[in-house]
Amino acid sequence: MYGYISSNNTKPQLLRKALWLIGFLFCLSGQLKAQTAGIMTYNIRLDVASDGENRWDNRKEIFAGQIKFYDPMVLGLQEALPNQVAYLDTNLQNYRHIGQGRDGGSRGEACVIFYDTTRLAMLQQKTFWLSETPAVVSKGWDASYIRICTYGLFSDIKTKKRFWVFNTHLDNNGALARKNGISLILQEIKNVNTDNLPVIVMGDFNDTPGSEPVATIKQVMSDARDVSTTKPFGPSGTFNNFEFDKPVTFLIDYIFVSKGDEITVTKHAVLSDSYNRHYPSDHLPVYIQVVFKPGNSKAPAEPAAEIWSKPFTQAEIVSSADKQIQKAWFYPTTQQKPQPLVISLHTWSGDYNQADPLAAEAVLRDWNYIHPDFRGQNTSPEACVSDLVMSDLEDAIAYAISHGHVDPANVHIVGVSGGGYATLAAYMRLKYPVKSFNAWVPISDLANWYYESIGRKQKYAGDIEKVITKNGAFDMTELTKRSPIKMKYPAALRKNAVLNIYAGVHDGYTGSVPISQSMLFYNRIVKEVYPGDVKKLVPDSVIQQLLSRQTSIPKGKPTTIGGRLIHLQKSTPLHSLTIFEGGHEMLPDPALVLPPIDNNKTLKPFTILTIGDSNGAAEDGWPVQLQKLAPYSFIVNKSISGNTIGFDNNGQAGLNTITNINRYLNEASHSFGTPDYIFICLGTNDTKAVFKDRQGEVVANLQTLIDRIKGYYSDQKLKVPAICFITPAPVDQQKAETPKYDGCDERIRQNNESFKAIATRNQIGFISCYDQLKAGIETKTKDGVHLTARAQFELASCVIGYINQNKLR
Repeated sequence: MYGYISSNNTKPQLLRKALWLIGFLFCLSGQLKAQTAGIMTYNIRLDVASDGENRWDNRKEIFAGQIKFYDPMVLGLQEALPNQVAYLDTNLQNYRHIGQGRDGGSRGEACVIFYDTTRLAMLQQKTFWLSETPAVVSKGWDASYIRICTYGLFSDIKTKKRFWVFNTHLDNNGALARKNGISLILQEIKNVNTDNLPVIVMGDFNDTPGSEPVATIKQVMSDARDVSTTKPFGPSGTFNNFEFDKPVTFLIDYIFVSKGDEITVTKHAVLSDSYNRHYPSDHLPVYIQVVFKPGNSKAPAEPAAEIWSKPFTQAEIVSSADKQIQKAWFYPTTQQKPQPLVISLHTWSGDYNQADPLAAEAVLRDWNYIHPDFRGQNTSPEACVSDLVMSDLEDAIAYAISHGHVDPANVHIVGVSGGGYATLAAYMRLKYPVKSFNAWVPISDLANWYYESIGRKQKYAGDIEKVITKNGAFDMTELTKRSPIKMKYPAALRKNAVLNIYAGVHDGYTGSVPISQSMLFYNRIVKEVYPGDVKKLVPDSVIQQLLSRQTSIPKGKPTTIGGRLIHLQKSTPLHSLTIFEGGHEMLPDPALVLPPIDNNKTLKPFTILTIGDSNGAAEDGWPVQLQKLAPYSFIVNKSISGNTIGFDNNGQAGLNTITNINRYLNEASHSFGTPDYIFICLGTNDTKAVFKDRQGEVVANLQTLIDRIKGYYSDQKLKVPAICFITPAPVDQQKAETPKYDGCDERIRQNNESFKAIATRNQIGFISCYDQLKAGIETKTKDGVHLTARAQFELASCVIGYINQNKLR
């Protein structure tokens, strides 16, 4: 059994009342007495055999025991390898973790954050890289190693108080990397903390209290040691180097808290616990106790006008069922050729005004897009996949087709959470021949979810009761009628329709919908289409394992989707199920790439190294767009603003790719071995006015760069990757800064023929970004040099075209 089952009409009401009373008393006690929370940062020391008697296998039990004893609400780890995280996952009850490895997905050391699921709900999470290109796997500045920061937004289950936690590990050698790394973290805090919530920053800073990185963060945050209301306890330092008989005086691990009265630090300690004269790690943990200021920190609603502006228009669609007005946000393509239509469905508690990350992605591709209301929040009988909802979705499709330039055979529905629920219901009931249905973390069995929501004391149980109440009593038959898994399978309508289901393995723990809702619906449909073929089903044992362990047993090389580890993937020609590392969420970047909308993508798991300048380093740069179009690929981006092919730009050797190419290749090898592809998009900075008299060197420098790359691999007797040179983009001289870029566009144009000849002579790939983007360049740059997001996407599409024409696998 994967949920609660009941058909009694009275007991649920009594149960609800009892649970409400208990919940009220708990909430009351929580308001009467402030809750103390333990916060800990701990460099775990990675698992290496050379540590001898201090290796992980000899200390893992005492390490886990120490965590259990102090029972922190939040625990930030550094240097945690996948096997160490897996061990703690198994041995720390009630804890879940967030965070990627520094090599992407589950690869490499991680700065994971463990949190107590009995006290906290995780609302958001992200891992970014401390480098010039924080969105992709990359090493920054003078760092010796790739460095990352993981953060999460958490909510206290009882008080609803929200706060941010950031966990990082700064570089041990690179002073500039430490300085810029902490500045990048502070900028990220500023970017995401728009509600001015309390913030905790923790980690191994690899620097002392008087250093510049520590001084920088102390300008805006407080060292918990300094503001503790009781005297700090324990040694003055944190790094012990496994030397038990020596004083611990080297302080490099810290916890910082927001200034002001939102967080009060009541205790601060450096814990020197040991066993048989051995420490659990080569660092001592820093542990603090805090009290959050009481008060409601619920996120304010964002005005629709701030979310939906041009190019979207508000549509008013007359219902064909009851003549009510259904509102929607609509974007029609600007292209003459008919384009796909994406119908994006809002969540359980949302409506058509809800922010949708897919909106910008649809506009980027210039596809038709509609975000319908379909009766708004699921709190009334008219909503919650009712007949009216199905009619509203049919009406939204009809409206988009009549008001946009839509390819009627290329219509796709995408929904997350409650929108995923509506997507599954649409798959079972919609008459229109939708090409693909794409459900993220969906609900399939409303009855089971209702009882699970009661057990979790979640508001959704109350919402469902509003939906199924008739004449003052619950009509329990409505639970079955509104459950997609119980609906009749429309075989004739779905002969060619694609169904894709995605769920985060931790959902139901960090979120509200257990992954069994996805797996059981997938099995139901596959049984209908392939009766008796049990090999296509998800076995009950696997369902139980994923539900209980929230992890998979690795078999072969791990695969990822959008940088997240895939725990389970099942498929037939028309149906797929993917369980990924994550919670109750959609992965926006691959969400419009995975459906069968167009061929502008590759779904093969390539390893790719990208080398570029500021257009490659931008947050919306072409490597980022490439990752969207290659969701199963692993990309290491070594694009740096100011990069050249072979000049010391502004006198900086760090911006000379020839000088640094071996370092780039080493980093790629460290991340995934020999890459399948190396894409190089450089040359704009080589043609700046300051280098106008050295253009004869530019082409020769490209030849040198190619020789260096080939030599790197041939010297190691390794296969040389497929290399492709991408020419610089055009420069709009009307917009470009003068005199810095005077004559730059003409020099790029003149160099391109020589670049092409070199590519041909060396038998490497060649993409003329200049020719591709020249037409209409006045609309494709922000300032004459730096490309818009749409132009970056266009460039990434050219790269995908090259990959698809030169298939390696």
